[in-house]
Amino acid sequence: MDLISGEALSALRSVLEEMIPDVTNPAHEPVLIFNTTHIAPIGLGGFIAVNEDPKGVIYGRRIQTNATITVKASNENQLNNIVDNLTENFLTQDRLTLVQNGLYRVVLNDIGPVTTIGGGNNAVSARDVNFSVLYEYVKLPDASEGVLDEIPLDSDLDLSEGGAKFLINTGFDEYSLDLFAVVDDPLTTQGGPSNWQYNADEFRIEQLADIRGGDLVPTPNKAGTYLLLKQTAQRPLMQNFILSAEMESGDLDGIGFVFRFQNTENFYYFLMSSRHNYRLMGKKVDGVFSFLDIPGLDDTQGYDIDAHYQVKLIVQDSTFTLFIDNDFALQGEDSSITEAGRVGFACHSNNQAYFYRIKLVHFQR
Repeated sequence: MDLISGEALSALRSVLEEMIPDVTNPAHEPVLIFNTTHIAPIGLGGFIAVNEDPKGVIYGRRIQTNATITVKASNENQLNNIVDNLTENFLTQDRLTLVQNGLYRVVLNDIGPVTTIGGGNNAVSARDVNFSVLYEYVKLPDASEGVLDEIPLDSDLDLSEGGAKFLINTGFDEYSLDLFAVVDDPLTTQGGPSNWQYNADEFRIEQLADIRGGDLVPTPNKAGTYLLLKQTAQRPLMQNFILSAEMESGDLDGIGFVFRFQNTENFYYFLMSSRHNYRLMGKKVDGVFSFLDIPGLDDTQGYDIDAHYQVKLIVQDSTFTLFIDNDFALQGEDSSITEAGRVGFACHSNNQAYFYRIKLVHFQR
């Protein structure tokens, strides 16, 4: 385990221990155990941004874990009261407080049976309480340090010339929809218009309409709705870039990205489906949907309902590469649309599509 991941686990332990009710009897001290399922870098290989004061690099890690807390008491009645207080502390905190502490999801999985630990006068009643936790750790520099003028991109691709610039790296608030423009594909025939909203309780952008045209099965005919970042002087049209987002779906159908968007007749897209177990890159050129020249298609897996994913798309010239939770997922190639365009989110027949944050790196030649 790398140093920052170790620090992230220690920080998570501290956050959770602060939420556990205090006990007066040392023999009743709760025990916290992690069963970590996934640790992944946040941002670009763990790089989030450059901190100004003190000058240095900000790194981050995302942790998915099951946290088991063994609580103890002199008798079962006291034990049940402690369990009630514990679950209340974990499940009733407001969303803003949780996020400020790095906790993006806390779900009660199970409360185990009452057991007895020890014997005789030392016997205590005990019970395990298990939570599923999604946590993000952000490490700020302690002191000024050297900062690279160019972001190292070796883990993602080889750029022999030019540099890279972060254009956006943000979670969402009530004004975030102002960053985007909504475009519904003119070939959609069902469920429209789209319904893009901001959910203040969950700090996310949602798309809640079942809008679509074309097929649900893994063919390229996927007319949907697109939430496109607006072009500004600081955020130009892009040909080569890294687009990363955190997304989740409570529905079975298409959720993903749109990129190199010229107009409603010409663009690329990525969609994944739980209903039909596919991950698909496609294009619309002169108003006609089709596969890429070298198709990007995996028709053996999609996504899990209500699971939180980090999805990263790397576009370099004619090669498009996709990573899900930092694992290689898909690659396709195409040279139909070479011009720079807009990027954003895409939905196809998905009325519970959730987007939590967006990061965009522009490759400049």
